[in-house]
Amino acid sequence: PRHDHEGGSNGTTPGSPRYPPLQEDLPRLKREDYYIKPSFQELAAAARQDRSYLERVADFCVGRHGVGEVKFLGHTDVRTLDLDAIVDINPSEVSVYMGNSPPVGTGLNKPAQVTLYSVFPKLETGIRGYTTDEKVVEKFRRKLEKRKGCTLLNYEAEHGVWRFAVDHFSRYGLDDSSSVSVSE
Repeated sequence: PRHDHEGGSNGTTPGSPRYPPLQEDLPRLKREDYYIKPSFQELAAAARQDRSYLERVADFCVGRHGVGEVKFLGHTDVRTLDLDAIVDINPSEVSVYMGNSPPVGTGLNKPAQVTLYSVFPKLETGIRGYTTDEKVVEKFRRKLEKRKGCTLLNYEAEHGVWRFAVDHFSRYGLDDSSSVSVSE
């Protein structure tokens, strides 16, 4: 039988540095258009069963509805991460640890797969958009393949879905200063 002096309701001893109260241990994300996988509810349920779960979440994902997502490969320690301050997903680009990243392999500065939606070539009109011109699409695909630090996994031209892998984080995305023309 458990006695009240043996620990808190979350299975930790009072003042335990390894396992603070569950709510404080969960990552934080307040932006309503962002989501995580597993969800907060799934993380909390798994952590209630095994408090060390938050130290080794498999393929943790942070996304922004309609814009894109980042899947951090392998096991990730998600305890106390302030995702609002760490991850920024915008049209055609993703940033993790904007300017002040921990050493590679620490936190979210690790290998990941990124998927960005509605990524289209900039046409001669200067506007990004869908095109059926195979030469423009192929030139754009080659441009995506050459992105420094990125390994192109797939580009679905019809829907503008760009999937790529990174070994660690910096800022990855498109430089909007150049259009794609067939004559280049």
